[in-house]
Order: sequence, then C-alpha cells, then structure tokens
Amino acid sequence: MNITLETLNYATRQIASELDPALLTQRTLDTLSDFSKSRNLALLTYNDGRKELYLTGTLKNGEFTQPGTMVQFKGTPVQNMLALKQVTQFPLDLKKSFAFPGPIQSDSSEQCLCMPLIGTENQFIGLIVMEIAQPINPENMQVLRVLSTLVATTMENARLFRLATVDGLTGLYVRRYFDIRLKEEVARIKRHGGVVSILITDIDHFKLVNDRYGHQQGDMVLRELAQLFQQLVRQDIDIVCRYGGEEFVIIMPGTGSEGAALLGERLRNTCQNYPFSGQDIPLSVTISGGIASMTGEDDFTVRNFIKTADDNLYQAKAGGRNNICV
Repeated sequence: MNITLETLNYATRQIASELDPALLTQRTLDTLSDFSKSRNLALLTYNDGRKELYLTGTLKNGEFTQPGTMVQFKGTPVQNMLALKQVTQFPLDLKKSFAFPGPIQSDSSEQCLCMPLIGTENQFIGLIVMEIAQPINPENMQVLRVLSTLVATTMENARLFRLATVDGLTGLYVRRYFDIRLKEEVARIKRHGGVVSILITDIDHFKLVNDRYGHQQGDMVLRELAQLFQQLVRQDIDIVCRYGGEEFVIIMPGTGSEGAALLGERLRNTCQNYPFSGQDIPLSVTISGGIASMTGEDDFTVRNFIKTADDNLYQAKAGGRNNICV
C-alpha cells in the first residue's frame, strides 16, 4: 500500500501542476490507465450552457488522440448519471452503452466504468469512461475517486487560468502574461546568464483594413496572423502574446539578436505573401517589427528592454513599413 500511496502522490503532482488543457487530458488518461489497468479510456467535457458532451481525449492501447467531437448521450446511461452524479459501473460493452465515435469502441469489454467529474458548486463538468475486464475492488475505486476529484479541480483551474491569460479573439497570451513572463526571463538570465530577445510587431495600416472592410474582417486578419505566428515560432519555447490592438510580441529565450532577426524576417515575409481570407480577392497585409536582445551582463531594466524594441519598431515604421529593425 505504501507503494500505491507514493505512486498516487506522484500522479497527483503531475496532474495538479498542469494547466494546458491538452496535456492535462493526456496526463489524466495515462494516470488513470496505470491505476485501473484499462487500455481504453476517454475523457469528455460537458458544456452546461449548450447541454452538450464533447469527446476531449481518448487513449486506445496507449495511443492518445483528441477527437474534439460531440457525443450523443441522450437515451444512454450517461443521461441518468448526469442527474445522479455517481460513479457507475455497467455490465455492458462501451459500444452498446454509448454512441462514442472513433477508437473507443470494443466488443470484447465486459464492463464499462463511468466516473463523473464534479466541479465547484456540485456542477457536472465532465466524465471519464474506461473499459475494464472485471469490477474494480473498493480500494482501487477509492484511488480512482481521489484522482477524479483532483482532475475536476485542475480542469477548473486550467479554465480560469486560460480566461485570465489568453486573449479570446486570437488565442494568444494577453499583455499581463507577457509582462510576467518577460520579468521572469530577465531575472533568470541575470542570475544564471544567457540571452533573451523580444520582437514587437505591428500590422501596417491596420486602421485602413477596419475602415474599408469592417471590424469583422479586421478580426479575421488578427486571428489568421496569430495562427501564422504560432506556427513559425519554436513550440513550447517561444512565447507569443497579443501586446495591444494589432500589436503582437514574442519572447525568445536563448535567442540572440541574429536569431531574432531571422525569425522576424521569416514572419514578415510569410505575412506579406499570405492570402488573408474574408473577401472575394484575398487581402494582402504586411507587418513591421522591432527587436531587442539582452544578456545577463547588460544593465537593462524590463522597461528599458521593452522600450528598445518599441523604438526599433518605430524606426521600422519610419523606414517605410514592412520592415524589421534590430
């Protein structure tokens, strides 16, 4: 039992520390698979406003997928469980019990365990479903209950974190998150050495896009440009934020001015050649940008660091736009 408690302690730390929804879903399914010995599991989230259930993630024989599809639950045992909010174990195979699409279907399973995820104020926020070969004993069931409670709490924390730090229009981090992360990066390199760069970009003549085509078109440009930025930066390293109305900023840990300039030029070139949608004839939009870099030996404050990049952005604008200045 001590080994079980140690393993449970480790698993709870892994789940509780994760705020990214996709990673949280995968860690949850991996952990529950380890404890339940189930090879086929699914995590579903419930939209209370729309009264809809979504298949957020599945684990089939160790392979993780994110279907993101809506699941029909009316007329299935889930409908009753939504009202009861109780762990339910069905002597039916998953395919007959629920109308799940895709990989979480098996005619060989004899049991289906459903665990509701209950959030604050006793609200149903999701569901974990797993195929099991035989009923789970009371001790292991208690472990699964603890984990499901932790998952529900962490899912709510992740949602609140996203609301506080992610821009609803573009899906990028907001200015406040940028300020926090840049302060952390500057403190890190001053303590341990290294280099960090930032790139502040602005859409050229964006007001004309709004005035000529309307704000809905302008919003579409912002969303598509944000997607381009996210595709071109280093995943899980560079941090892309919406700095202002049409300004985006990127924090590039471990990147000097030369590397930052290469990324800036790649972004600029991609943007000018990208056919932004929304009109009969695709729109052409350009960006200008300013770069600043600092090492642990530079006597920069965070404010001066940002000002340097902002001044370089001004030079890029003054130099004719569609330009990146270092």
